[in-house]
Amino acid sequence: MSRKTGLLRINLLDIKVDVLFKDFFGDKNNEEILENFINNVLGLKRDPIIEVEEFLDPRKMRVEVGQPTTFLDLSVKAKSGERYIIEMQTLE
Repeated sequence: MSRKTGLLRINLLDIKVDVLFKDFFGDKNNEEILENFINNVLGLKRDPIIEVEEFLDPRKMRVEVGQPTTFLDLSVKAKSGERYIIEMQTLE
């Protein structure tokens, strides 16, 4: 608790950390948050917006970009049938 304000300070976890990103956005309970995140990042405001139908196991889906094999953060199938690969990358 801060002495000056009397308010409880909460230290939030950094969602850019790979494990936290996968855990938060890969949870079916957070499907609507993931849909909003994807649509906002891609700038989709109206149709066709992306609606998640199914979470795919990213460990079973590999994308080979030369060597070695890359494992994905998240993979989803949209209601429209497209599959999306979602990778968290940061530049620091």
